[in-house]
Amino acid sequence: MNINSELAAARSRDFHEAAANHRAVQAARRARRAGHTQRGRDPDRVVIRRAADQDGAVIAQLADLNAAPRPRGEMLLVELEGRIVAAVPVAGGDALGDPFAPTAQLIDLAERRAKLLREPAQQRRGRVAALLGTLHGQRPAA
Repeated sequence: MNINSELAAARSRDFHEAAANHRAVQAARRARRAGHTQRGRDPDRVVIRRAADQDGAVIAQLADLNAAPRPRGEMLLVELEGRIVAAVPVAGGDALGDPFAPTAQLIDLAERRAKLLREPAQQRRGRVAALLGTLHGQRPAA
């Protein structure tokens, strides 16, 4: 097998895995809408949380998998099915993702959350109030 055929096979596997993940997420959404799953039993549950002291080993492992230095400062962790698959610095910088898990969209989501955490509280309150007013059919104050 030459390198081009190996790359094509790897890309095909990635597409098949992404499609299978998409189908699983869609099935879970349909089940939730139908009321068939209970909280805590959803296998596609994603949790974004702040890193704690005991998460240092997992962050170091993600850094090793990415051949990157261990990041410093406050981190957000992304858990998929109870397993930490990504770490994102709150202050900004390079995120660490498990190269063996589909993490691109999860990292994007965590980076957006980190950006919100960096915003001053006054700006957050203003954006939330404008959003709530829009949802309730009111025009945002200028």
